[in-house]
Amino acid sequence: GMVLNPSDTSEAWCHQRTGYVCFIHEVGERPVKAGESFGAAYVIGWFDSIEEMEKVYDQYRGHSALEVTTDGWRLVPSKGGASKASGG
Repeated sequence: GMVLNPSDTSEAWCHQRTGYVCFIHEVGERPVKAGESFGAAYVIGWFDSIEEMEKVYDQYRGHSALEVTTDGWRLVPSKGGASKASGG
């Protein structure tokens, strides 16, 4: 997947196999105190073109978390703001 807020990633790399490219992101290499948490939000899926992948990524760029309620879910923007995205 592609992490939606690059600052959530502490280390990243990719590899290519026949027919696909795999993106790997590590999160969590930052100090966390008792009661705190860390995480990241990702775009994961199959795309027919690089242009399609970039369009989807740009639509959700800047989000860091997923909030789930009885009404559905929504992506939570990183500090600094981003566009809202939701579904259910």
